[in-house]
Amino acid sequence: NTLIAHIRQVESVNGFKPDLIIIDYATRMKPTIERKDKRLEVDDIFQDIIGLAGELNTRIWTAHQSSREGINTEELDMSHTSESLEPARGCDVILGLGANQQQRQAGLCNISIMGSRNGVDGVKIHAQRQSSKMRIKSIDKDEYKTIIKSFVAENKDDTKEEKIKKSRDGIFKQK
Repeated sequence: NTLIAHIRQVESVNGFKPDLIIIDYATRMKPTIERKDKRLEVDDIFQDIIGLAGELNTRIWTAHQSSREGINTEELDMSHTSESLEPARGCDVILGLGANQQQRQAGLCNISIMGSRNGVDGVKIHAQRQSSKMRIKSIDKDEYKTIIKSFVAENKDDTKEEKIKKSRDGIFKQK
């Protein structure tokens, strides 16, 4: 309710109608109805967001955490969604960013199209990432393999602490 009120106010005062609304973690939003089961609250939040997108005739993007099984997975699929599959039911496109520990340390990830209402799913895109700046750039398979090989050779003697830091920061090489 607060979100729609804010959007309507901006629209009436400034004449601005958003083409895209980005919600930083929808599951952190307060549900309109409090329930005993968190999963049902998450379902309600996503249904409200889908309704909002339709009402405003706009796109809405949000993030949703994977399940524990998805934490070190190279390629995410629908089995890695947390809480419930219900939030995914109304989505037009669902993307997953997956990386095992070595990939995170090398500043790499895979973007998976986990679900697509009107297109192809199961597609994997190799990418470089810089987590501290949330910067992602797609790369081809050969460049991906080269970065992994180079990373392994350059970091084989790293201490555990150095590996953890690299896992958090990622390495992002710009050409």
